[in-house]
Amino acid sequence: MLSDVHPANEPQSEPAFDALARLSALALSASAHQPPAAQAQAQRDLQTLEQALQESERRGQRLQTLALSDALTGLSNRVHFERALTAELGHAMRMDHPFTLLLLDLDGFKAINDGFGHAAGDEVLREVSQRITQQMRLGDVLARLGGDEFGIVMRDGSDDAAKALARRIVKAVSQPITLGSGDEVGVGVSIGLAAYANHITSVRTLMGHADQALYQAKKQNERRWKMFVGMRA
Repeated sequence: MLSDVHPANEPQSEPAFDALARLSALALSASAHQPPAAQAQAQRDLQTLEQALQESERRGQRLQTLALSDALTGLSNRVHFERALTAELGHAMRMDHPFTLLLLDLDGFKAINDGFGHAAGDEVLREVSQRITQQMRLGDVLARLGGDEFGIVMRDGSDDAAKALARRIVKAVSQPITLGSGDEVGVGVSIGLAAYANHITSVRTLMGHADQALYQAKKQNERRWKMFVGMRA
């Protein structure tokens, strides 16, 4: 579920279609004094150019989507996630808006890969991605960071809302998964949460807080999520 990156991170350039519109006006003005056949040819040439530009723009959009998405799950990838997190941190620092970072790590995934093969592991990752997505709010960012690791940027959410999201994800992921082979497998998930605080000025610091909380969550037997608090998890 790709999410928009803050406009400050996007290149500022004149749209090609604005230039095309001016070119069209000039061409039509110049051809107005030409024979009808020449005017018709000018119209056809402009239509061909417009179609080529449209196809080029569509191709560029497809390439950008591929560059920012995970091929296996269709989620955002690490590159897009880090851009979104950086943009959200900048927004929070300027506007003092709350947001929460969640880092997720699957429990028991390696055993499935080893016991059933990588194809089964891929099935599990796709299913888990869908289950997490179903718990998300529109506008938040979910990404596969690599392997069996995921990240969430929860925008404008209170601590209680972030904890509620973590509980829903833990419950959803823990349900049995039926593979295409008919085998039933199960995984769990551990989640570390770190809320933005006004002394945080770097993505690395926030990621470190969430990672510490994730480490603590993995040590717990029952509740598999942990919120970073102060200088300790």
